[in-house]
Amino acid sequence: MNLRESLIRLTRGVAGGRVHWLRVPQGLPTPYVVLNEISGAGHYHTQGRTRHRQTRVQCDVYADTLAEAEHEMAHLTAALSGARDGEILAVFVGEPADATTWDGGQVDPVVRLTVDLTIHSNR
Repeated sequence: MNLRESLIRLTRGVAGGRVHWLRVPQGLPTPYVVLNEISGAGHYHTQGRTRHRQTRVQCDVYADTLAEAEHEMAHLTAALSGARDGEILAVFVGEPADATTWDGGQVDPVVRLTVDLTIHSNR
């Protein structure tokens, strides 16, 4: 099971299972979660590259209200903090932040909370 499949599996109870990589299907109701791999680096020693990899994944929780977004973020954090699955050795969850956008002085009608994960895995 690869990293993406493992994260989907670990988060199956979050946002009613509406967790997607990169983008969501058009018209998907909130709440939902979007995952994006933002960086990854292999590890090396004197004999070359190892199987160990550290990957950062950004998780964005979208909801209609701040309370709903916070509720789903709490579920996401609980599901992933310290998790192990497949090639994932450990997931470390950062601090959530409000990422709701502003446009022309108006708040976007959808609330977005974001958190970064640091994932240690063997590939």
